[in-house]
Order: sequence, then C-alpha cells, then structure tokens
Amino acid sequence: MKKPTLKDVASLAGVSVATASNVINNKLSKVSKETVSKVLAIVEQLGYQKDLNALSLKKGISNMVVVLMPAVEHTDPFESLLVDGPFFSDFLAGIECGATAQGLYFSFMRIKSVRQIEMLEGGARPTGVIVIGKLSDQVLAAIAAWEFKTLIVDDKPFFKLHSPAANLIDYSIDDFYLAKIATEHLVERGHKRIVLLFGSLPLSEVHRERFQGVQSALKSAGIANGYCPLIETNLNIEGAQQVFTQIKSAIEQGATAILCMSDILAIGCYRQLSLCAIKVPQTVSLIGMDNLRILKYLPFQLTTVSQDIARRGYRAVQLLIDDSLPVVTDIRLVEGETTAFLL
Repeated sequence: MKKPTLKDVASLAGVSVATASNVINNKLSKVSKETVSKVLAIVEQLGYQKDLNALSLKKGISNMVVVLMPAVEHTDPFESLLVDGPFFSDFLAGIECGATAQGLYFSFMRIKSVRQIEMLEGGARPTGVIVIGKLSDQVLAAIAAWEFKTLIVDDKPFFKLHSPAANLIDYSIDDFYLAKIATEHLVERGHKRIVLLFGSLPLSEVHRERFQGVQSALKSAGIANGYCPLIETNLNIEGAQQVFTQIKSAIEQGATAILCMSDILAIGCYRQLSLCAIKVPQTVSLIGMDNLRILKYLPFQLTTVSQDIARRGYRAVQLLIDDSLPVVTDIRLVEGETTAFLL
C-alpha cells in the first residue's frame, strides 16, 4: 500500500499543501479551528506520519534529541546511574515524553572521552543536546566550544567557567530553597536536633548549596549547628546502612528527626530504623528530597520535597525547541506519613 503523502492529506481535506503542513506542524495562527479539525481528521483517517528523515535533509538538522551521561565505571554493566539513581530514570522518562510530543527521536549516549564528542560533532546535527550527570572537565570544555544547542542539567560549576549563551542553557534548580523548605518543615514541628544526612559536600555543588539552605533555616530558627550533626555518605540505597551506627547514636543522644538529601537515602534510613524497631514518626521523623516516582510503590508515604523531575525532563525538550520559555521548576513540600509534631 502506498504511503500517504502531505499532498494526499491536503487534497482530501480540500486545502493547500501549505495549510496542511501548518496544521501538522502546529503552526495554527492563520488557520481556522474548522480547518484544523478537518485536516487532523484526514491525518488520522490516512494514518499519515511526517517523514522526519526528509525534514532532516531539508533543514540540515536531524530530528534527534541527544542525551549525554557519564560512562559506567562499574565492572558490572547493569550497575549504573540508572539503577542506583532513580533521579536519572525519572528525568529520562520526561525527556522521552517530551521528544515524542514534539515529533522527535531520542538518543542516549554515555560519554567518557573527548573523542566521542568529536565523533558526535562529525555526525548529523541534532535538534539539541541534554547533559545529565558529571562529565569530565575535558569533555565539558569540548561541549562548551561546540555550536549544538545544549542544555546543561544541574551543573552550576560549569557555568562558573563558561558563560551561558544562546547555545548553552543553564537548567539548574534552586537547591538552597529545596533544602530550606525541608528544614523549615521539621523546625515548624518542633524539631531542633536534626540529623543531616548528605552526600559528599566536597564533591557536590548541589549538596553544598543544600547545606547552605539547611544552615539558613536553622539560623533563622535560632538553632545552633552543634545540635544537628552532619553525616556524609554514598548516595545510594546502602548509604544509610553504612553510616547507621552514627545515625542511631545521634538519636540516642536526643536527635528527633533525620533530614536526608535524597529519597534513596531516606528509604535506606527507614529500613535501618525498622530493623532496630525505631518507629517513624513516633520516635524519629524522617524526610527525603526529590519526590521520586518510586515512592508511590512504597508501603508508606515518605514526606519529601518535590522538584517534579519527570516534568523537568519534559520541559527540557521544550526549551531546546523554544528557549524563550522561562526556566521554572515547581518546588513544593509533599507531606507524607513520616514526619510529626514533636510532643
């Protein structure tokens, strides 16, 4: 069966090829609602689909969103950021939805060397590139020098070295505010002795900014830093287990809440607390960060702070198409069952 063409759609709808093209490409400013409905009905009837390859040749740009992430350093290829860090899974799910909504393809690459960047530059020009995770300084320098429209996710140190430009978009959130909200939630419930469970501060600008947000909220509440022990650990499900002796000791010395800088740490904490018969929130309150999609599958509702990760991924694609859109993130507290007022 012959594949339907744009000319076929226009002929059956009784409109010009240009009008049919405008409707299909969502350029509707000069097209009536009746015409839009008529053209879309014919598109569905014929099963017409845009020829993305033909459009690529015409524009000199591939209809491809390329996502770059760090290479897997583990000996086990299944032990990756997508397994240990559901943040990335949620973000990629949003990107995939955004690409599909825009009629784009979606490609995912793990980058280890500048050579890979050079090979990417030698291929078809992508509609845009999204960088997630910490790439090497050499790779980032190569990315800063290219002409591809590139969105850099949550890498503020990058923009201390390279100024934002038309082709370099800073897609970061307010980590200071994210942590401040979580801390204020605990303080408002009477908690003054709070265990602060973080990733490595020297290695993470994100966590350093979150720590500043915590300190700001504690200072405003008149709570001395000495009342809130800082514990740094790995940002995975085992991270809480590795430092739980310190957490348990802090609780025995009077800590009434645990503030985790990721939902994954909070889940690990909840498990260890349960194994020790320490009740949440009766004995100790617990709060996470990010509002990962996996939380809905837990047998309890974790209190957390949402940054709407999947929607951030979806909007990242929109920004590649239209960079006049504001870079906004819906940061809000999601109150669950794991925090309580201190009696």
